[in-house]
Amino acid sequence: MHGPFAKGTNRIGVQVVGPGDFTGPITNAAGGVITVKGDNSYGISVETNMTGNLSNLGSLSIAGLNSIGIRTLGKVAGDVTLGGTVAAGGPGTQAVNLGDDVSGALLINGAVSSSGYRYTTRSTDPNFLKLLAADDLLQGGPTVTVAGSVGKGILVDASSTTDSSGVVTTVAGSITASGAASALMGGGAAGHDVQIGNVATGADAFGIEIKGSVAGAGVYDGVAAQGMQLGVAGGGAVDTGGGVRVTGVVSASSYAAGATALQINSGVSAPVVRNEGHITAIMNSDAVGASARAIDIGAGAQTAALQNSGSITAAVAGEKADGIAISDKSGTLSEIENTGTIVVSRTFTDLSQAVTGKDVAMDLSANTGGVHIIQALASPTSTAPQISGAVLLGSGSDRVEILSGTLNGDLSLGAGANTLNIDGGASVSGALTAQGGTLGLSVGAGTLRINSP
Repeated sequence: MHGPFAKGTNRIGVQVVGPGDFTGPITNAAGGVITVKGDNSYGISVETNMTGNLSNLGSLSIAGLNSIGIRTLGKVAGDVTLGGTVAAGGPGTQAVNLGDDVSGALLINGAVSSSGYRYTTRSTDPNFLKLLAADDLLQGGPTVTVAGSVGKGILVDASSTTDSSGVVTTVAGSITASGAASALMGGGAAGHDVQIGNVATGADAFGIEIKGSVAGAGVYDGVAAQGMQLGVAGGGAVDTGGGVRVTGVVSASSYAAGATALQINSGVSAPVVRNEGHITAIMNSDAVGASARAIDIGAGAQTAALQNSGSITAAVAGEKADGIAISDKSGTLSEIENTGTIVVSRTFTDLSQAVTGKDVAMDLSANTGGVHIIQALASPTSTAPQISGAVLLGSGSDRVEILSGTLNGDLSLGAGANTLNIDGGASVSGALTAQGGTLGLSVGAGTLRINSP
């Protein structure tokens, strides 16, 4: 099947226009259905300020060129809820674009998806892949774009219920992008700074919480993938309040192209990134110069601490691409606490080829003020934590404490007055260097195996 996704233009399911503000809720209720096919078209288009809640609890689908399922051009004095389903298909098409501020919360507890592809599942039949034409492989826009402030935070939720027989049912919100665009993108245009308030207090005192899933998939060869992107090139600053918390899944997967699960760009403040779930980047086939990156903090961003009790994983199939679990180009990440796993894995696909790709658990080489890494057991009954891959530190005075579990990989401490403490039955294995600096070494109840660099 080839040809355009839709015929006709400027079709709109529900439209709200000015010049005055709109007062009242806008709801596609459970059981409601909005279907629009057309280029430059919209399922729900709110083109003025509104006071009230904007909710999709039913089914909304949009297909066409540069079309959007739900868009707002003005401010929303209320909450935005994305339940039910929102599905967008076509080149440049987006599921949701919030173009201005939301005073309340952005709650996503339904299934939101978008793609420019005609077929969003990669076939295992190589003959089918050869038949795909250019108009089968077009790119959509970001699935969910948040271009304004959100007063009460962004929550991709998950909730569980237990029936009388003890059967547990979990309903999780999901954002899925098939193509090169991000599943969730937060950031405004130049001059429009974005302030994201916290979802709640206590354990939920974060501006962005992912309890469900945010997933980007390139699907086809040579198409990079991105799960969640904070900050846009040339855009305004983004303040995430307390930071980012993941108890669900943030992921990216690709073939012969890069994959980045969580991208924090210049101008973004995310004081703490806390992972209690899974942050995963997977390259399913090889590409020279490409990389799988679970967390990538760009130059000009601000992230002081990373706390991990779940899994942070970069996986590569092949010999040429790099696997990098955590990369910080900002030099601001100074505290890493690990009670989970931070792992780079590689599957060899051609044993006749030399391995030139790098396996890096943490690249913190841009840091000049010193980094503290502590790995410990979360509780006496917890699984031992793990770091697998090289750890590259910068020119500051670094302090590494491996008090449980394993660190398997080269440890480069760089310049400065550095210390390495191994205790609690922990094991460290790999090359150990402190180029231009000094190293204070303490091995208690643990083991250190130094390999030649």
